[in-house]
Amino acid sequence: MASIRKGLAVLLGILLAVPVWATSAVVGTVENSNGALVRGTSLVPGTTVYSDDKIEVGAHGAALIALVGGAQVQLRENSEVRILQSSNSTSMQVMVNRGLARFRSTPQAPVEAALADAIIRSASGSGAGYINVVSSNAAFIGAEKGALVVTTEHDGNSLTVPEGSAVSVRLAEPEPEPDRQSQTTGRKSHKLLVLFGAFVIGGVVSGAIAANLAEPEQNKGPAVSPFKP
Repeated sequence: MASIRKGLAVLLGILLAVPVWATSAVVGTVENSNGALVRGTSLVPGTTVYSDDKIEVGAHGAALIALVGGAQVQLRENSEVRILQSSNSTSMQVMVNRGLARFRSTPQAPVEAALADAIIRSASGSGAGYINVVSSNAAFIGAEKGALVVTTEHDGNSLTVPEGSAVSVRLAEPEPEPDRQSQTTGRKSHKLLVLFGAFVIGGVVSGAIAANLAEPEQNKGPAVSPFKP
């Protein structure tokens, strides 16, 4: 009996010594980074990114992450995203919490972005777009290569953003449900995304936002590798 207890204690010690993320799926590798954190440690080139990792980029920082299958995610200063692998392991999701995030999807590695309760996907399965959260209740969604389809969960509405265009969206607090226990997991607990149904900024503004994503970090530390759809 004593030997069994000793064996169980050793096994428990081994399990506790293994980081939680070690059992998570690998979703990508950091190609370039400046002023970014993951799991509370500095995000440096070569760092492995696991499913459910939260990546935070500070002031004057930036990061470029190569996802499995040739997809990419690029983050600018004061940004935060969480990268998740889907349950069927065929696609990845980038949940944008704040800042400016750019994503590229490929047929081998489909990527969908999540903002509030909305999902943003490439209309053809291959393309590139960006999300720019400008305040607590406003954001821009733009399509750089190929069209994007934005679908809101709370009402099932969809809007197609053509290549080279962008739309302004509003983030709203969900209505209180006093007779129903609040859900606290996943994006359902986040704000709702309201689609206006009209393109409120044109190609010129869209291009300016996109250019800001790819410009060299001349006064913000080391440059980030160009994002090439």
